[in-house]
Amino acid sequence: MKTKKISQSFTKAIGVYAYQQNKSERIDVGTSPSECGLYFKAKYIDGLEEPPTKPQNLGNWFEYICTGQLPRDGKEPMPQLLKSGKLSTDYVRMEAQALNYHKLMEHHGFKTLHTGYSFDKHDFLTGISDVIAEKDGRLCVVDIKSTGLIDDLYTPYGWGLERIEEKPDLLIQAIQYTVLASHEFNREVDFYFAIFSTKNENKYRLMKVDVSEEALDSHKLETEFAQAKYNEFLNEGFKAHATYDRCLGCSMREDCSEAIKTPEIITIYC
Repeated sequence: MKTKKISQSFTKAIGVYAYQQNKSERIDVGTSPSECGLYFKAKYIDGLEEPPTKPQNLGNWFEYICTGQLPRDGKEPMPQLLKSGKLSTDYVRMEAQALNYHKLMEHHGFKTLHTGYSFDKHDFLTGISDVIAEKDGRLCVVDIKSTGLIDDLYTPYGWGLERIEEKPDLLIQAIQYTVLASHEFNREVDFYFAIFSTKNENKYRLMKVDVSEEALDSHKLETEFAQAKYNEFLNEGFKAHATYDRCLGCSMREDCSEAIKTPEIITIYC
């Protein structure tokens, strides 16, 4: 069996693709490119580089001015400017949030040890942390998030507190980075999300994630599943799951021979 170091995003994506492989629904109108094996292979195996979206550009710039670390492409993020040369409204807001980040860390007694730390000691898991710090003598991983959904309760990536425990796609990072940091430094580790609104410069919060043994055991099973599926799909090949809506949101659409560029006829049974 081949061993691949897998990130938390890889684990989520291969689960989505594996689910799509096993679907037997009569009508498939999926919209996520990750449900297509051609996209999954290009992004997570072949290293497809996609241009960042506007929210990603804003988030990359925000994290850069918070930590001084470049994004994974190694390019310095540039802010969006008005014709006057001043920062656009969104960037002014996040400039204020960067000040809030530093105030938050100082107020709660975090001492930054590393930024942009790449974990490399684990046998098959990987990740890059925004901040490694100490607080009250304990080692901490702090992940910085910028979001327009800081109070959203219902979408998978909304940060509303009342339903946060029901959102595994958000919390998987806390679990994986707890595993990685504990293994890397041979110490107990606390994990924090530092969350900053892109809509309101005064709205931000610090969330400590208490990772249970049950969550760690479950994550171990998920990553073992991801490894097994990775090898299975390498042997069998990655299959296209093309629909008009799914292809519409895919960065490979124009050059992909399997892409559907005109809406299909959908038959409804009554």
